[in-house]
Order: sequence, then C-alpha cells, then structure tokens
Amino acid sequence: IAKQEQLAIVADLPDLNYKLINDIELTEKWTTIGSLGEQFSGVFDGDGHKIMNASSTLFDENKGIIKNVSVENSEPVTDSIFAKRNSGEIFNCAVKGEVKGTYEADVGGFLTTNLSTGIIKQCSADVVITGNYIEDAGGIAAYSGGAISECYAEGSIETIPAGGAYKAGISRNGGILGELNHGSVENCYTKISILAKGQTYGDSYAGGIAGTVSENGGVINNSYARGSVSATRAKGGICGY
Repeated sequence: IAKQEQLAIVADLPDLNYKLINDIELTEKWTTIGSLGEQFSGVFDGDGHKIMNASSTLFDENKGIIKNVSVENSEPVTDSIFAKRNSGEIFNCAVKGEVKGTYEADVGGFLTTNLSTGIIKQCSADVVITGNYIEDAGGIAAYSGGAISECYAEGSIETIPAGGAYKAGISRNGGILGELNHGSVENCYTKISILAKGQTYGDSYAGGIAGTVSENGGVINNSYARGSVSATRAKGGICGY
C-alpha cells in the first residue's frame, strides 16, 4: 500500500494481508476501516510507516493482527485514534492527536475497547482527551478485559461524568485505561495528567494506571505512573478504586 486510494481497499477486503511501503498523508476525509459485520481479520503491517491527517478512527474492529504503524489525527475524533474495538493482536503501534468524547461515551487515546481475547503490546499514545458526560477514559484504552503490556501513554485527560436527575453517573479515568475487568496490565508506564471532574449527579474515579478495577478482578503488574491525578470520588497513583 503506497497511497490513500489503496489503503481504502482494506475496508472492502478485510480478511487479506497488507503492507505499507510509504508514509501516507490522507488528503480526503477518512472512512473507518471495517464495521461490526466485517471486522478486520487479516494482517496489516505498517513496516514502520506513518498514516497522517486521519479525520476519524483508523479501524473499527480488529480481530486480526496489526503491527508496526503509527497514526496521527488532523482533527479530534470521538472514540479513539487507532481502533474502536480489538479482539485480535496489535503491537508496536503508536498514535498522536486529540480525542473528544460525546454523551455517555467511552474514550481511549489509542483504543476504545480491548475485548477478552485482545492483546495490545508495545504500543504508545501521545494524546489529549476531553469530554463531557464520559463513562470510561484512558490513555491507551477506555475499557479492557484483555491483555495490555509494554505500553506507554502521555498527555492529558479531562472529563465530566455522565449522569442526570434520574440517573447518577460515574466516570472512570486512567493513564493506561479507564476500567480493567478480568484483564491485565503489565510493564506499562504513563505520564498523563488526569482531571476527572464531578457534577451534581455524577462522581469520578481516577488512577495513574487504571481508573477502576472491577469486582471481577484484574492484574496490574510492574507498572508505574507519573503526573497529577484528581477525582471527586476516589483517586490513586496506580488505581482509583
């Protein structure tokens, strides 16, 4: 793949194998690769190249293998920069840019949701994340039930929780991920400032690595965080709650 027109073909043939041979600067509005019915299931090798000026999330759902590519967005995206959901493997990838969440959304710098079979390894995010009425927010992922290892995130997160007069809201904010549920975080590092605000009908949790670990459990091992952490309900250097 050498140019945008060829990159767009990946959405039509998501089960094949691809390799970038150039950096690609997107000059037309980008349409996210894949959909809920047609997840990417092939192999995408960026070969160390960069995709620039993305106007929306690069991939919808990945259940294949994506490696060795970096993505920079030209304008804020609403979910995450790299992919919305992952049940496959993503390694040695990076993102840089801005994410602005929408009402009752989950937002991740790199990825929105890492499912139970998902593996994210040796990935990084340099991101600014903001949003009103947010549920989960994280530098790498908003939510993970899978494995995240050897990842790094820097930048800032500033959110206000979802909630209203008839529905109390909670936001979970973390340098690596907002909520960990059954999954694992190992050998990760963050340098993210987190400002998790509250509102009349909503509170917030924040942690340098994870906003919360669910009652189902999860593992955080050999990871550390730098940067300020602020929340209205609970906060912690590693985990908010």
